[in-house]
Amino acid sequence: MSLLDNLPHKCTIRKRIHTLGSTGGNKQTYENVSTSVDCWEQAISASEKMEYKKRGVNASRYIYFSSPVNLDETHQILITERFGVSVSSPKVLDVVAETSPDASVGFDLLYQVLVDDRSSNV
Repeated sequence: MSLLDNLPHKCTIRKRIHTLGSTGGNKQTYENVSTSVDCWEQAISASEKMEYKKRGVNASRYIYFSSPVNLDETHQILITERFGVSVSSPKVLDVVAETSPDASVGFDLLYQVLVDDRSSNV
């Protein structure tokens, strides 16, 4: 069994939606799109972080998936399990770039999402 058959983390994927608040104004919230999704969280290197910063993008890590996921800047990812252990307070990660195929791993392909730590909790 390869790593790609058993990714070490699980996550919940949420999408931003707009609803009416109690005063009738527009309110932003998130709803779960998928739960218990197999993934692999990896921190980006300092040089990658600087390179993204030069392009005006704040990023802290990659999230890899073994199958295509259609995520964009309206999504958030919460890592809910690491190596079979539940995370009691999942960190909210904002997607900062659309999903893209990453370099092949052996004969398989991983799908990469660039994320950053959420600056405020919503």
